[in-house]
Amino acid sequence: MINILDTSASNIKSLCNALEHLNIKFRKTKKIEDLKKATHIILPGVGSYKNLIEELKKNYILDELKILIQSQNTIFLGICVGMQVLSTVGHEIEKTKGLNIIKGNVKKINTNLKLPHVGWNSVFFDQKSPLLENIENGTEFYFTHSYEFIPEFTENILGMTFYDNKITSIIQNKNIFGVQFHPEKSQEPGLKLISNFSKI
Repeated sequence: MINILDTSASNIKSLCNALEHLNIKFRKTKKIEDLKKATHIILPGVGSYKNLIEELKKNYILDELKILIQSQNTIFLGICVGMQVLSTVGHEIEKTKGLNIIKGNVKKINTNLKLPHVGWNSVFFDQKSPLLENIENGTEFYFTHSYEFIPEFTENILGMTFYDNKITSIIQNKNIFGVQFHPEKSQEPGLKLISNFSKI
């Protein structure tokens, strides 16, 4: 069963609809006890980096949550801001400490194009990953964001997208995955990615 971290800074409805469509069992939870029993955890996120961190602090002791996410018994997926808060620090609204699970910074996208970056865009990857099984390189997913995750180490970058410049669109560190786009809003490719995640 997939456990979804339930916060007011999350876009849970679309994700629940996607999981129901795929006939994948899930539950929304705010209880650390549920997460300790989980094999798969998803942290969706909308809005700002700071707000999501504050929401997590309301429900969890962050050090305890970090240990759980990094456990080899847990497969984790962060979506959009849920991916960004895995970083060391975010610079949206004000400088905010992240979970520091995948080292890096979240900063405003460096572009002369319109922000936020909204709509369909291609994701390119040159590494194999069970998350991307049977998904073609260059497949389009749906994005909506103004800030980007800049990992400290390139080996954590699984996918890239171009929006004037390169943007990290998928990250991975062992059992921990993050996607900048919204798979739950990305039609068949997004559903395939969610299905792949559930089978890891």
